[in-house]
Amino acid sequence: MKRPVVQFSPDQLATLSAYSWPGNIRELQNIVERFAISSISESAQLDLTDGFTKTSPQIARNYNLDDQPLLTEEEMVQLQVKNIEKALNRCNGKIYGKNGAAFLLGMKPTTLATRIKKMKISR
Repeated sequence: MKRPVVQFSPDQLATLSAYSWPGNIRELQNIVERFAISSISESAQLDLTDGFTKTSPQIARNYNLDDQPLLTEEEMVQLQVKNIEKALNRCNGKIYGKNGAAFLLGMKPTTLATRIKKMKISR
């Protein structure tokens, strides 16, 4: 079965361009593959806000580290634990897949599972 050619909208391309891509080219490749797989028609839209953690210039401007107190290593770990717990709650404990916490956090599910085990986070 031949699938129709799908394209990102200008807004989606702008969002993709503004993203810092900390996961390198593989992260971009995964986004494009998910878009192609989930596209049913030529007018398909990919909701880049759902689990797509972008660090656009706007976000960077709104979060100024100069105004924040320094965090110790332990405080950073606790912040990470709370963030993972929040993602797990939002996904009802699901780690894998498009509706999983790993997708929301922009990391590999295996990485998230390892951190959950290491940090002794309950699902």
